[in-house]
Amino acid sequence: MNTITLAIVLMSGYLYVINSVSTRYIFKRSQGWNAYFYVAVWGVMFTLLSWLLCSFLSVFGFFRWLCNFLLVQNFVEPGSINRFYPLSTEE
Repeated sequence: MNTITLAIVLMSGYLYVINSVSTRYIFKRSQGWNAYFYVAVWGVMFTLLSWLLCSFLSVFGFFRWLCNFLLVQNFVEPGSINRFYPLSTEE
């Protein structure tokens, strides 16, 4: 699992570095381990940013509101949500 997480972090950093003009210039000038660490730093930054965003949305109940909204508007069937998120009514 740690290897998959590391691969996702490095791939997200690499995709950003390749597609951003200013970071691509720095990446092309770096060699060896410096290039790996440069990509890894961007990947870790995006991972931390996404973790903070998901934590913020979870604290304010956005995910629960979205789930209830989708159920009320019949965009999603109740059985499919129970398959992905098996929630129990018991406390």
